[in-house]
Amino acid sequence: MIGRDADGRLNGRLIDNALGLVERLVPAEGRARRIDGLRLASGRYAATGIGTVRDCAVSLDDYAVLLAAREAGALSTRVRALISAIGLSSAAEVEDLLDAMEDWRYCADPWLRVWGVKFGLDGGLEAGATEEPYACDHAFSGTLTWEPDALVEAVEAVVRRGWRVGTHAYGDRAVRILLDVYERVLRNNPGLPAGTLVMEHGGLAGPEQRARAVALGIPVTIQQPLLHDTAEVERGFWGPERVAALFPAREWLDQGALVTAAHYFADLRATVAMVFRTWPVAREYASTPCLATALDTEYTSRIAQAEPLLNTAGKKKTSKPYTAPPTDPLAAGAVLDIAVQLLQASDPHEARKRLTPLAQHLRDADRALSTYLRRPTWISKPLRNAVSDDWPVGKRTRRHSRDVSTSSSTSR
Repeated sequence: MIGRDADGRLNGRLIDNALGLVERLVPAEGRARRIDGLRLASGRYAATGIGTVRDCAVSLDDYAVLLAAREAGALSTRVRALISAIGLSSAAEVEDLLDAMEDWRYCADPWLRVWGVKFGLDGGLEAGATEEPYACDHAFSGTLTWEPDALVEAVEAVVRRGWRVGTHAYGDRAVRILLDVYERVLRNNPGLPAGTLVMEHGGLAGPEQRARAVALGIPVTIQQPLLHDTAEVERGFWGPERVAALFPAREWLDQGALVTAAHYFADLRATVAMVFRTWPVAREYASTPCLATALDTEYTSRIAQAEPLLNTAGKKKTSKPYTAPPTDPLAAGAVLDIAVQLLQASDPHEARKRLTPLAQHLRDADRALSTYLRRPTWISKPLRNAVSDDWPVGKRTRRHSRDVSTSSSTSR
């Protein structure tokens, strides 16, 4: 799209495919300059408290630059890269891509690793595949970039090699077809680990498709910032009502979906509350003695804040001092570091091992807070699964020391 003002004059705004008119004329950036850009961008992410990002469309050449940036110490935020299969159209082409990725399979670098493969099922702002025609062109309802049978074959090629898949589905027709594809892949490949198949965007997903995604165990990565940046343009393509309903975050959560970014931050906040309310149970996870001491001081401060609330009339709110994030930067970094360690378990059994002591102590110390924090609107289903058997909602039961398998992992 080439932007114009009310009088039809060019306003300098280029969107989606129109960017290519200029980008092809811009000299390619050198590797050193790209690394400097990654240093700047990742530093700004880290400054806001974002510790990990999924980079959702990384070419093989781009990943080589990320590796060079990591070697140069330029990454301040952990990166999980989805190697792009966008533009490919057959399973054979995808197999070639997977061959090129093989050397990265066993990389254990906590700062940079390959998450999986990114597919695109439909267009974006200009060509997202919708059930109803576009507002600006009643003969057009978007574009699909894969035939469903071919996409099933390509996705199965990826999962059979042990990688994960994230697929762009921007319009509601693409969402429906992608869930059809994923359902077939799950049926043909029983026992795939939770989180192997992810829907990117899930735009315009209605109640029926949201329920299907939840039933299939498909997480969704909605993208509210994209709506914020592009709503003005999208209104021209889809109309205001569809744009307003593009990313129904609250509805996804209420139906029990795993919405990755939203749930991860909710899990962090709940885990921070558990750490403080049960301190010093998690003290062993402090990365240094200095950080442990900072949390000792912070915990003492929170006890002092909670004490006066015990004598207040009406409903007690003694848990509030433990749920608020620290304002001291050192204490905030220290407790978030512990929370990340607790949440980044490699499997459900490890998650239970790490979290059960906190869950048990919290239940004994603060029954109201323990019940409140594990509500579906507060934490993800994997985290609830990790603590469910040792953190009962109803009547007090005797705790048993046992290892019960959970259906999914708290690993991000």
